[in-house]
Amino acid sequence: MDEMAAPHSVYTDEEVVAFYARFEEQRAAEIAWANDNADLLKEARLLDLGVGAGRTTALLAPICKAYVWVDYSAPLIEAARKRFPNTDLRVGDARSLPWVPKDSIDVVVFSFNGIDTMGREDRDLVVEEVARILRPGGWFLFSSHNQDAQSYRRLARLEKPRLSRVWVRRTARRIRALLRHMRMRSREEFGNGWSIINDEAHDYRLMHFYTTKTHQEQALVDAGFSILQVYQQDGRLWSAPDTESLDLHYWCQKAV
Repeated sequence: MDEMAAPHSVYTDEEVVAFYARFEEQRAAEIAWANDNADLLKEARLLDLGVGAGRTTALLAPICKAYVWVDYSAPLIEAARKRFPNTDLRVGDARSLPWVPKDSIDVVVFSFNGIDTMGREDRDLVVEEVARILRPGGWFLFSSHNQDAQSYRRLARLEKPRLSRVWVRRTARRIRALLRHMRMRSREEFGNGWSIINDEAHDYRLMHFYTTKTHQEQALVDAGFSILQVYQQDGRLWSAPDTESLDLHYWCQKAV
């Protein structure tokens, strides 16, 4: 995999696909949101974006009236089909979903900070497309990296020395990743309330968007959404400045 690879190249890499094929963790904020909105979801036509190999499918598919899931990585889609053969699964790009009619979806979900793998302009395209396909009064849940977190821009640490081949392999890989990070940092961008940085995800191969809660909420309002709730990483509703959550989940509604 090229060290400067675009996100699509990362998410079609054999090793990355294998990781997500066995990754099943459902996050506390997602579970809390699903419980809080159970009545709404049971009557909803839900479109699940960036699902990878189906991490959120086990949570959402059983509780929705209709469930369609989308990812732009064909290898991840193939892995997902093996796990959930009887679901409506599509290859698609969240920036443009021409096969989805306007005003036809009740709820759109874009989990696990998937929207943050894109640059600023592409990120705006996703929000515009979500607004197009949602019915008036429809809902959008997504997560985004929290720039106010104390661990923002943290570097991966090397493990304590151990006399084993496993430790040697891990340490060599981590050193290569840190050297890659030193080179990738030249591509970082910083603005008022946002940044695009090279964090440790997938051995520092990706650039990720980070934002403050204030900046993200204003961007949603500008795009025609109202903010209903913001969930912290541990599933609690946001009530005070949060420097612990690595990401926040935004639950918002399209104007009627």
